[in-house]
Amino acid sequence: MDLFKAIEDVIHDLERYHDVYTESHECRTGKLMFILGEALGFDKAFCTSLERAGSIHDIGKLAIPEKILEKPGPLSAFEREVVQLHAEIGYKLTKKLKHPLAELASNITLTHHEAYDGSGYPYGLKGKNIPLEGQICSICDVYDALVSRRPYREARSHEMVIQMLQDSDPNGMANKFAPKLLDAFIGIHDQIIQSYITSPTG
Repeated sequence: MDLFKAIEDVIHDLERYHDVYTESHECRTGKLMFILGEALGFDKAFCTSLERAGSIHDIGKLAIPEKILEKPGPLSAFEREVVQLHAEIGYKLTKKLKHPLAELASNITLTHHEAYDGSGYPYGLKGKNIPLEGQICSICDVYDALVSRRPYREARSHEMVIQMLQDSDPNGMANKFAPKLLDAFIGIHDQIIQSYITSPTG
């Protein structure tokens, strides 16, 4: 058995019992990363690696209390800080894996909340200082989070989220992603919708 597959299975089993959103969200994000990777011109082998590494991008949330992850209302400033710790926790966990995908997975877990305009976390990296795999995960992660139901809000429509991603106002979402990456994501809108028809959000 592939060691990484065994690790994935254990992680997702743990997440399934820890909170009701993370495990399915990670799997859908990984699938989106595969689709986006193909649109960017990467070969199937690398796209598969993106999907597999991306499918555990939120592993650090296993260390975050369920009462925070499943809180039905807005988080306090302290609770947001606690949630943001998951990126560095996930990095430390995946960095220790003895597997060829370890470096890719650790880069993704650490940087998938960094933003192209420097407004992300944990380090406020900007532009090309963010690893491409982290940038790919970021836009897929944001998209899936917005079209999925959460304890504090209902799911938004695909069309609404695509509009939100293209908002180029000073504080708009478009500034969070590399322009070429955002264009590629918008360009596969039909494929994304099809993937959610066959794998609906929670």
